[in-house]
Amino acid sequence: MNDSAQNSRIGDEAYLKVWEMEQAHSSKRWTVATFFFSISFAILGFSFQADKSYVPIITQQVSAILIYWFAYMMFIRFNDFTYFLREYLKKLESSENVSLKIQREVREYLKQKKRISTTRLLQYFGIAYTIGIVASWFFL
Repeated sequence: MNDSAQNSRIGDEAYLKVWEMEQAHSSKRWTVATFFFSISFAILGFSFQADKSYVPIITQQVSAILIYWFAYMMFIRFNDFTYFLREYLKKLESSENVSLKIQREVREYLKQKKRISTTRLLQYFGIAYTIGIVASWFFL
């Protein structure tokens, strides 16, 4: 086996290990965020059962808002590490030691789709969620 083929094989193995780490981290990011988003929605749902609660409705709903934004900030923080790993994969792809080009192809594919990012969707939903809860204080 020549040096180039040997380097490519070693590079591909390292690339796949980083890629697997990125996939596992993304899964953990979603698990943690979904847990806290669910808690936020559950608290909001329970707040509408005012006759059965000993805690003021506004306290429950403010808690729901705070937990949502806490989950969002955790998602962003986890996303920073995911972004780092993806950039590292891109750096590996641009080297001569890797034959795989997963990140480059994913980016090209997503650019063609031109859709809004998940982070933006969570941010916009969070704003609407907060406005909706605050509006309910005045109209319900």
